[in-house]
Amino acid sequence: MKKLGLFLALLTIFGLSGCASFQSIDKNIKNQVGGGLFRRVTFYSLDGKVLKTWEGKVFTESDEGQALHFQVNGKRMTLSGTYSIEEL
Repeated sequence: MKKLGLFLALLTIFGLSGCASFQSIDKNIKNQVGGGLFRRVTFYSLDGKVLKTWEGKVFTESDEGQALHFQVNGKRMTLSGTYSIEEL
């Protein structure tokens, strides 16, 4: 009986490893613990022109949709407006 329980637990864990929500949790942990992920942050003007782009190991924090707080290669910045974040 114990072997069956262990088998089902392992099956559940390995089954979740391909799940999108599990992958999202994994990325959040890597972002928090590893000091960020390699990303490109692009900041746009109101008419859609690129104002500034940052690339490097980016650690992000959200402010409930009001602003983006991020750290690129040790430099902390805050953006409010239109931006995109791409994982490299």
